Amino acid sequence: MPSATLQIGCDVGSSLSKIIYAIDGKHPQTLMMEPDVIELPAKSVEGLSLTARPEDQAWVKLDRDAANVQVCGFLARQYLAIERIELLKYEQALYKFLAAVGAIAAKEQVDRLSIQAAMLLPYGEITSRDVVQQQLATGIKKYYFQNTLIRGRLDSFQCQPEGGGMLMKLVGQYGQDWLLSKRVVILMFGYRNISCISFNRGMIERQHSGTSDLGFVKLIDKVIARSAGQNRQALIEAIYKIGADVQSDHPELRCLIRSSQSENVEAEAKMLVDAIKSARHEYWTVVQSWLNSVVPSEVKELVISGGTALYLKGELDRFFAWAEPEWITSSDLLQSTDAADQIRFADVTALFKSAFSTEKAA
Repeated sequence: MPSATLQIGCDVGSSLSKIIYAIDGKHPQTLMMEPDVIELPAKSVEGLSLTARPEDQAWVKLDRDAANVQVCGFLARQYLAIERIELLKYEQALYKFLAAVGAIAAKEQVDRLSIQAAMLLPYGEITSRDVVQQQLATGIKKYYFQNTLIRGRLDSFQCQPEGGGMLMKLVGQYGQDWLLSKRVVILMFGYRNISCISFNRGMIERQHSGTSDLGFVKLIDKVIARSAGQNRQALIEAIYKIGADVQSDHPELRCLIRSSQSENVEAEAKMLVDAIKSARHEYWTVVQSWLNSVVPSEVKELVISGGTALYLKGELDRFFAWAEPEWITSSDLLQSTDAADQIRFADVTALFKSAFSTEKAA
């Protein structure tokens, strides 16, 4: 197979890996992969027929004769991978990155790649970027995706804190003086984390910047603790779609009901409504407290994004009415019109465009 140059922007999130990539300077494409990673014996995947999209049948190994493989994304979920929310994002970045690159190589029918990469990490993990770069540079040199040998070279690597892509987009729109002359605060709301980065005249204010573990997962944990026998992934999808409209007759809530006996259905529906309403109230109370502790009381520009932000949009709009926040909620490279997908891809899209604008213009 031939070789190619790959430009790739990665947000290896805890709910979804979001990838923007371009091969040999062509029009950028998008790739989504479930966040799951599980180590399995190599024999577990030996008999698989490769009939699905590469990103949905992804496994990697660093050596041809390795006894174990790292199964990633949708396939890992089929093997009932356990959610490892306690792991930092950078700790799973290597295999998620290798799986994404391997899937792209398979789709584009190449096996040798010169790679220019840009990646997002939570503000609280950004000091690990050198470790991540070294891991990627070493791992990409030679590895196996499915049964194909991939050889790569990491020519360049940029790593920005989550929200950094949007910051670069806004600087591109309004000019450098926009950042250097005022206080700008960026809030990112994700599945695992909420991050705040505050810039005052272009300099990071560390006392007003930080990462908490108050992502959407905390709300899900509260609902699980109040309900019986619920599947975590089903809860995540349903609760997000339900939003603030928590009613016993909501179609998404009815899909969560596990009782088969008619006399128990309404009781379970009420239990779920009570569980979700209580969890949402408690979750927002804690998030609000954290925001009060970290966001400056005087802000000229407040930018909000992230999938969980969309879920909390009503609360956030009321809470920050005084700051008139700017919401960045869309990606012009993503074909999906789903609002949740659009806002999830907004940051990595802006990162990709900023990181590779020189190359694309050349």
